[in-house]
Amino acid sequence: MRHLPILEQRVFIELRPKRYRCPTCDNHPTTTQQCDWYEPRSPHTKAFDQSLLRQLINSTVSDVARKQEVSYDAVLGAINRGVARSVNWSEFTALKVIGMDKIALRKGHRDFVVIVTLRRGDGDIALLGVLPNRKKETEVAFLRSIPLKLLQ
Repeated sequence: MRHLPILEQRVFIELRPKRYRCPTCDNHPTTTQQCDWYEPRSPHTKAFDQSLLRQLINSTVSDVARKQEVSYDAVLGAINRGVARSVNWSEFTALKVIGMDKIALRKGHRDFVVIVTLRRGDGDIALLGVLPNRKKETEVAFLRSIPLKLLQ
């Protein structure tokens, strides 16, 4: 699986997770070791996926794919794995600055998405969501989903 580059050199990790068989359970089921730094069946580590998502700010999916020498679908996969379908607003105590960047999925086409980010108190950027289009109704619906207690 692909990991973050070191000194601008691509890094791949070959992993063979351990498999275990329960000797005391009926039918002796097996289980496979899982680590928190990767998703099973993902071609990238979670750190590399997060890196791809950060590079999408002010860039297109095609540009990020070309720069990182991965496929267009690999970047879309990182988006699907890294962006929750809904925002867990309970993780946030206050909203200082929200950014909404409209990006083209492909240059010269009219396929746009909106990347919604938040600057946390410690300076880190949290990805709140990827809106499927740049229509005003979609953006307003997202903004209306923010709880009132966070807007004060």
